[in-house]
Amino acid sequence: MVFNVLSNYGMKLVQKGGAKAMNTPDTGLTFLILFFIALFSLFIRGFLVYFTFNAIGPKLLENHGGDATNFRPITMVEAIFLVILVQNLVN
Repeated sequence: MVFNVLSNYGMKLVQKGGAKAMNTPDTGLTFLILFFIALFSLFIRGFLVYFTFNAIGPKLLENHGGDATNFRPITMVEAIFLVILVQNLVN
């Protein structure tokens, strides 16, 4: 849903084209709202990475013969940076 809002309304705000724009009623959706939607989406994805890595990481170490006592859980900031990294590498 968030991505549909960003793609539908974001493209209307950014791509105007060369022709004169028709007078359309303002939807009230501004760049600030789009920014907060994207930021909220980033935090949700970061939280999912944070939660799943910290839950699954020790189990993966034990399954591959490692010691789970040496496992250091990632912080929320590291999870958000990981989401940004993967997002930029894939796109």
